[in-house]
Amino acid sequence: MCLIEDQTGYVAARDSYLRAMMAEWNRLPGDPTAALEGRYIPPATTTPLAAGKPADGSTALIYLSALSAWANSRDRRLVLLGEPGAGKTTFARFLAFSMAKIFPFGSAWPEEEVRLPLLPFILAPQTVAQALPPDARQGSAEMVEACLLESLKSREGTRAFAAFALDALHENGGLVIFDGLDAVAGAAQRQLAAQAAADFARHHQRRHSASHILVTCRTQAFQRDEMGELGAWEIHELKSFAG
Repeated sequence: MCLIEDQTGYVAARDSYLRAMMAEWNRLPGDPTAALEGRYIPPATTTPLAAGKPADGSTALIYLSALSAWANSRDRRLVLLGEPGAGKTTFARFLAFSMAKIFPFGSAWPEEEVRLPLLPFILAPQTVAQALPPDARQGSAEMVEACLLESLKSREGTRAFAAFALDALHENGGLVIFDGLDAVAGAAQRQLAAQAAADFARHHQRRHSASHILVTCRTQAFQRDEMGELGAWEIHELKSFAG
């Protein structure tokens, strides 16, 4: 069933959104002159796969790549942890940029388990927390949707897409990244933002089962027993550059 009646307006607004966001995502955090495309290599996680045998005969552990962890995550939900500077935001931008690049053409993601191109969004959990009512006791999918639409409306190149974004997400499936849960100040607010992300995942994956949800967070800020449903998601940690 097609949810979007104005296909001409939708395609124009969608392409404008993707162009604007690709220009932003194809940049290393902190260095707007450095492009990711063509030079970025996704990092490894700390999850060991097997022991390999290098040419010198020694034994070396082989680690799960962050890309494989995301593509094959249980229920298409992943929490990616890492120390400051480990590359969480860079990886999030790489995923979103790569998906935006193929989405208009209907190309499949090269990783085997991702069958469809997904509509990409990156949202800062901090903006969700800041928009919570003062008396909020529970985070919800509706709060995330409202923040997503406000974010789109706030920029010239993405404003028109706000009228189509939720229907497009339901019709096509999405790659929705909550980047930087640790930036939410205070444990109580962080828990509400985590609840909102989890509820959003439930709600939107019921509408389109192929959708992927990714949450990034600094390792020390993620207390599994305080994160409710998010604590039961598949969790991996990026290897530090020193390791």
